[in-house]
Amino acid sequence: MINRIFSLSGYVLVLAFPIGLGAADTRPSADSLLGLPRLAGSTAADRPSRLSRSKVTSLDLAAAPASDAATARSSHGVNYYIIKPNREWRKGVRNVAGPAFVSFFLYASENTRVDVAGAVLTISRKKGADIAQILCGPEKFPLAAFGGVRLERHEDALFADLPVLTIRLDRGSGTWDLFAFRRLVATGLPLAVPGSDKIDFSITGGSSGAWLLGWVNSDEHPLFDDANRNGIDDLFERSRTGAILATSAPATDVRTLARQWMESQRATPPSGWSVRRPLPSALP
Repeated sequence: MINRIFSLSGYVLVLAFPIGLGAADTRPSADSLLGLPRLAGSTAADRPSRLSRSKVTSLDLAAAPASDAATARSSHGVNYYIIKPNREWRKGVRNVAGPAFVSFFLYASENTRVDVAGAVLTISRKKGADIAQILCGPEKFPLAAFGGVRLERHEDALFADLPVLTIRLDRGSGTWDLFAFRRLVATGLPLAVPGSDKIDFSITGGSSGAWLLGWVNSDEHPLFDDANRNGIDDLFERSRTGAILATSAPATDVRTLARQWMESQRATPPSGWSVRRPLPSALP
């Protein structure tokens, strides 16, 4: 096993150098929460406010899965689930008023599918390249703001070593957003199943399955302060307008500001953070 830092550079996820994710816990510990900024425990002045642990659920990856679609494994202090090829593993999501958030860290083989109440991601290998891309929705359109991640070989299978992803699920508007670490890479995507009362998170293993190395569900944004709950960092809003938007602001104003934020992050990509991960056998 090694540790490694991820960072977003331009459009492509770049593996930087070795570093530090721990196993999750039903009553989350400081080391179990994927390094998410509002759960990381730092008291530095430039950190966002702490999110109450009562608003957070995480997955105990040391425990046996409830479904035979996955098996638990522990190696060198890292606990994770191995989801079998073409099998679906599911977990319920906290049912709250307003947006819900699911963050996860995943190794995904070709055609692995993630679905959160109609927010759908599929992992696909780029033709002629050792790069995997994220495709969105049932239509499987590629993300323009996410160039891809390098494929790595683990136990004779190729996996996309994805960054920590966070899905913001807004059932009220029938849309969802996607973050790679702190970076907003998609916003306002339509839910495939709008208006669903039940929220489940599911992973369907691809051709070689998938490895789930961390999962956190929260009632508020885990990446930054978002008092008006529009999915945009309050610091960015204040830098543009001197104040955050009213909760009653027109949807067009929110979309405009979100696009401006994406452009700002494209020009100056936010940094990633440390996660503990299994050592690849080799690159392709």
